[in-house]
Amino acid sequence: MVLGASLRQLGRNREAIAAYEAALQFDRRPELYLNLGQTQVAIGDSKSALQNFVRACIYFPAYLDEVGPISP
Repeated sequence: MVLGASLRQLGRNREAIAAYEAALQFDRRPELYLNLGQTQVAIGDSKSALQNFVRACIYFPAYLDEVGPISP
Protein backbone atom coordinates (compact mmCIF):
# COMPACT_ATOMS: atom_id res chain seq x y z
CA MET A 1 0.00 0.00 0.00
CA VAL A 2 2.84 2.38 0.82
CA LEU A 3 4.50 1.64 -2.52
CA GLY A 4 1.26 2.43 -4.35
CA ALA A 5 0.86 5.72 -2.49
CA SER A 6 4.48 6.68 -3.20
CA LEU A 7 4.16 5.91 -6.89
CA ARG A 8 0.92 7.86 -7.03
CA GLN A 9 2.61 10.90 -5.47
CA LEU A 10 5.29 10.66 -8.15
CA GLY A 11 2.64 10.65 -10.87
CA ARG A 12 3.40 7.06 -11.84
CA ASN A 13 -0.26 6.07 -11.73
CA ARG A 14 -0.11 2.89 -13.80
CA GLU A 15 2.64 1.52 -11.58
CA ALA A 16 0.65 2.58 -8.52
CA ILE A 17 -2.36 0.66 -9.81
CA ALA A 18 -0.21 -2.45 -10.21
CA ALA A 19 1.10 -2.01 -6.66
CA TYR A 20 -2.42 -1.64 -5.22
CA GLU A 21 -3.61 -4.69 -7.16
CA ALA A 22 -0.65 -6.70 -5.85
CA ALA A 23 -1.40 -5.59 -2.29
CA LEU A 24 -5.01 -6.75 -2.71
CA GLN A 25 -3.69 -10.27 -3.30
CA PHE A 26 -2.58 -10.30 0.34
CA ASP A 27 -5.09 -8.07 2.10
CA ARG A 28 -8.55 -6.84 1.11
CA ARG A 29 -8.46 -3.59 3.04
CA PRO A 30 -11.08 -1.00 2.07
CA GLU A 31 -8.49 1.77 1.81
CA LEU A 32 -6.71 -0.24 -0.88
CA TYR A 33 -9.88 -0.31 -2.94
CA LEU A 34 -10.42 3.41 -2.34
CA ASN A 35 -6.86 4.33 -3.31
CA LEU A 36 -6.99 2.05 -6.34
CA GLY A 37 -10.24 3.66 -7.46
CA GLN A 38 -8.86 7.17 -7.00
CA THR A 39 -5.81 6.29 -9.05
CA GLN A 40 -7.97 4.75 -11.77
CA VAL A 41 -9.99 7.96 -11.94
CA ALA A 42 -6.73 9.86 -12.41
CA ILE A 43 -5.94 7.85 -15.55
CA GLY A 44 -9.51 8.04 -16.86
CA ASP A 45 -10.62 4.49 -16.07
CA SER A 46 -13.91 5.44 -14.41
CA LYS A 47 -15.55 2.03 -14.97
CA SER A 48 -12.89 0.17 -12.97
CA ALA A 49 -12.78 2.98 -10.44
CA LEU A 50 -16.51 2.69 -9.79
CA GLN A 51 -16.18 -1.04 -9.15
CA ASN A 52 -13.42 -0.43 -6.62
CA PHE A 53 -15.28 2.44 -4.94
CA VAL A 54 -18.27 0.12 -4.49
CA ARG A 55 -16.02 -2.52 -2.92
CA ALA A 56 -14.45 0.06 -0.62
CA CYS A 57 -17.87 1.30 0.50
CA ILE A 58 -19.20 -2.21 1.07
CA TYR A 59 -16.36 -2.88 3.50
CA PHE A 60 -16.37 0.62 5.01
CA PRO A 61 -19.57 2.64 4.34
CA ALA A 62 -18.02 5.86 5.68
CA TYR A 63 -16.05 6.02 2.42
CA LEU A 64 -19.26 7.16 0.72
CA ASP A 65 -18.24 10.64 1.89
CA GLU A 66 -14.83 10.26 0.22
CA VAL A 67 -16.16 9.20 -3.17
CA GLY A 68 -17.36 12.11 -5.25
CA PRO A 69 -19.04 12.16 -8.64
CA ILE A 70 -17.39 10.09 -11.35
CA SER A 71 -17.51 11.16 -14.97
CA PRO A 72 -17.86 8.37 -17.53
